[in-house]
Amino acid sequence: MSNLKLMLKKYFPKFSYGMYAFKNKDAKMRNLIFQHNKIDLIFDIGAHIGLYGHGVRHNGFSGKIISFEPQSKPFMALTDLAKNDKQWDTENFALGDFDGEAEINISENSVSSSILDVKQSSVDLVPESKVIGKETIQVKKLDTVLLDYYKEGNKLFVKIDAQGFEKNIIEGARNSLDKIQGFQLELPVNSFYEDSESFTEMIYYMYSLGFRLASVESGWHNLKTGEIMEIDGIFLKVD
Repeated sequence: MSNLKLMLKKYFPKFSYGMYAFKNKDAKMRNLIFQHNKIDLIFDIGAHIGLYGHGVRHNGFSGKIISFEPQSKPFMALTDLAKNDKQWDTENFALGDFDGEAEINISENSVSSSILDVKQSSVDLVPESKVIGKETIQVKKLDTVLLDYYKEGNKLFVKIDAQGFEKNIIEGARNSLDKIQGFQLELPVNSFYEDSESFTEMIYYMYSLGFRLASVESGWHNLKTGEIMEIDGIFLKVD
């Protein structure tokens, strides 16, 4: 994203996200899902610099947002973006299926950084996803920290954009699934990371946990071939 677009979204959010929502049906449909399911708490996992939280806020969500970002540099930008929003808190750690430390692979573009190893085929496709360093980060299970933010009666929605680590995060939330109304997951049509689940595997996995696919948001395409590479799936608890 260009610095100009980020500046417009930060300083002129109503205009920027109003135009975005006007052109983007995904944002409208997601907002309807939040409203219909009375979502009042969002866990924004893999927040990076905060554009998801910023976007849902200025598309009408008025509840609490907790954004989690383990990388130190993006976390600084995230806290700056959220600092004037009393309903938006930030945390500088990752979620996963264990409590402890891990090394995250820092990509050149930052957004492709992952605890998992990036495949060479992914670097060939997106050269800026190459690893340029590592950072030691804190990892916590959602089961461990959920009650630090969740209050009885909350309608919780969990967005996860963790570069192939989505299933690990959900495994660390096994004892908290009864408190979660829905998930938004990045789903790779073609896997970019070693040991990550495929699009179809994740859909079957979510159904096995009692969450049905309710909506699909378009992700990004290979501009050379026109093929879809990733999509976002929104899953809601089966009634």
